[in-house]
Amino acid sequence: MKRNKYDLKQLGDVIKQVEELVSVSRAKTHGDASETHDCVACIVNVLLRKKLSDLLNAEDIYVILIVLKLVRDSQNPNNIDNAIDTSGYSVLWTQEKAKRGGL
Repeated sequence: MKRNKYDLKQLGDVIKQVEELVSVSRAKTHGDASETHDCVACIVNVLLRKKLSDLLNAEDIYVILIVLKLVRDSQNPNNIDNAIDTSGYSVLWTQEKAKRGGL
């Protein structure tokens, strides 16, 4: 049986891995997720200004990134990183919704 870099036998293992990525590793590497994705939204708003009727925000970017990971997974279903990243983006999306009063 092929082993991957994640040992995810139980749901708790998946949750711990996602928590580590969202709150520690990715934050150290890429900075605050909410701030980063608000910046991405600003740039995308400029690029798509003639096509958008409403401005995008970090929540929209999380949805786009989840879709991107789902498409990547359909092209390479053996890459567990897509599932882990999708879980992480879902957590960040939920936090952003809560922060903006959506929950």
